[in-house]
Amino acid sequence: MKLWILFSLVFSSFIALADAPDWNTLPPTTQQLLAPLAQQWNSMPADRREHILQRFASYQNMSPNEQAEVRSRFDRWQALPEDQKQRLRERYEKFKQLPPEEQQRIRERFRWFMSLPEDQRKALREAWAQMTPQERQALHDKFKNATPAQRQQMRRDMIMKLRQ
Repeated sequence: MKLWILFSLVFSSFIALADAPDWNTLPPTTQQLLAPLAQQWNSMPADRREHILQRFASYQNMSPNEQAEVRSRFDRWQALPEDQKQRLRERYEKFKQLPPEEQQRIRERFRWFMSLPEDQRKALREAWAQMTPQERQALHDKFKNATPAQRQQMRRDMIMKLRQ
């Protein structure tokens, strides 16, 4: 716990810098805390390094539960293979290019999905994996063209179908 507080304090001092610092200019304590990123730090775009520094600066204002969640997410991210990390970065870049309304729809779908019990999420993932690309596109189009009330009903219908 103290390590993460120190971690966030060290990073808050770097936010004012115009460019994200190179690995060799980081203090030894910071290098120790960022050791999992040492190999790729200098090759990361400056904006990504700055983003990391900003995220950890906000860490000090989080509750202990929020800090635990951040640590858990960071550990999961570090455990991912590099190709999967790259795919996720690319998907996020595409997401940022979408109109705000579309981003909001995606966030709503994600919140709905995460609100489901794990067994239902698993069943939906399996059903999605068995669909052809054409079936996926048709379902996407159907949801995209539906009203919020129609989408809600379609989701309820999907859950009922999975329970059968």
